[in-house]
Amino acid sequence: MFSAAGLGLPKGHFTLHRVNGPVIMSPLEVLGLPSYLALPLERRIYQATDLRAFAERICDDTREKARLSFEGSIATFDGWRALAVDDVCNVSAPTGNGRP
Repeated sequence: MFSAAGLGLPKGHFTLHRVNGPVIMSPLEVLGLPSYLALPLERRIYQATDLRAFAERICDDTREKARLSFEGSIATFDGWRALAVDDVCNVSAPTGNGRP
């Protein structure tokens, strides 16, 4: 369904789970970029473990202590693939059949 330009782009939302309440963020807010055109290919999401690189701005911020989760879909050649990750900054590699 998607070609190279759209592959690995997310549709959904991220949530920072803070002590004083959740903060919902769009993928572009997590990136800190004005559009997906500025997103390097190596930061696209092809599997669950790629979310960490996508959200590196938040995950690598030592002042940020909130857990970051994602709920949505990822653009693939075959269409949108659902993806939900509870702890983006600490997601572990897939096991078993290699699927996230």
